[in-house]
Amino acid sequence: TLFQIENRFADNLLFSSTDEILIYYDDISILDEINSIAKKNCLWVSVTWVKKILRDMKKADPSKLSGNRSEHLYFSLPETIHPPICEICQMQPAEKIWPSDYLAQFGEDVEIAEEGKEDLCHTCFSIRSRKSRLRRLKDWRNVEVSWIKLRLDYELLNKILSDFYRTYLKRTNVTDDIDVRFSLVYEFQQDYSEFLEAFRKGLSGLYGDISIETILKDMFCLKIEKTSELLNLLDLINRTLTHYFPELKNLTEGPIKISIVSCNSEFPFFEVWRNMERQTADLQVSLVGHGIIETSLNHIDHMIIAGKGNYKKSSLHKLAEISKMSEKLAEIKFNDRTEKRDFESYQTLKRNLLPLGMDFQSILTFAKIVGD
Repeated sequence: TLFQIENRFADNLLFSSTDEILIYYDDISILDEINSIAKKNCLWVSVTWVKKILRDMKKADPSKLSGNRSEHLYFSLPETIHPPICEICQMQPAEKIWPSDYLAQFGEDVEIAEEGKEDLCHTCFSIRSRKSRLRRLKDWRNVEVSWIKLRLDYELLNKILSDFYRTYLKRTNVTDDIDVRFSLVYEFQQDYSEFLEAFRKGLSGLYGDISIETILKDMFCLKIEKTSELLNLLDLINRTLTHYFPELKNLTEGPIKISIVSCNSEFPFFEVWRNMERQTADLQVSLVGHGIIETSLNHIDHMIIAGKGNYKKSSLHKLAEISKMSEKLAEIKFNDRTEKRDFESYQTLKRNLLPLGMDFQSILTFAKIVGD
């Protein structure tokens, strides 16, 4: 939907990502057209808008400008919706059953288990029936995959660019208080687009095109052999960030957010997405069913160094196996001095990771990555 809006208003774009777009316009009626595009895909749109002359705007964030308004754009709903209600949009009555009605179009009469059925409205059924653009993912059955999503926090980006800009002006002895305008944000986005493309090419070089599914320009799915391959992925993220945004990588909290979810290919995508939506740190690495690492991107160098530590693999594997029964038992084992070689590996992990602000659960998750 955002791509359709981008294409329709390409000449009016000031900023765009796969999560939000910023458009300037002459007439407020543009919102009706945006709403119409969203309606076709059974979606609603959250909008913040302000009526001002573009050249007079001293801030590049409409939500920070005086006189702004926020609203949600919905398509009109019927006064009464009789059940069943569409299980996807939950905004229209369900008139189709997936996949039974889909298969019936091809003359197939297949008995489907009740738990495998979904009640859908006409719109959601139509969208679900479209041929998938994913060429590889549909053939990855019962294998390990890693989902990667990169996000750009627009509000935080404005603040950080403003801080950087003021620091630069002070170095050049300019004392005027100058705000970040759209032109500077636009220049950043050009660099960010190059960063995403370089990251995609890096994935291709590291894993091969046959093991990569590009979902969006900032979202990918990788087929991996073992979890320890995530260390190579972190190294690629680190190198690409260092090349394009070295100053941002040094921040405790930056505008670029990266979430990695490693799981079986059969794991429901909605659960993967929900995991990503709960991200609270700049870098989140989640091993479904095993734990989560949450840290800042300024620690990624140290994580890579920690991943190359001299650990006894069997010790890490032992810790992972114990944690399946009880995380508390695993913590006792982690601090147990009885078996010297195990304890030495755990102490090395602790020395490498505790300074990064990791708790025991994060250290345990990291041990599962390294020990795989």
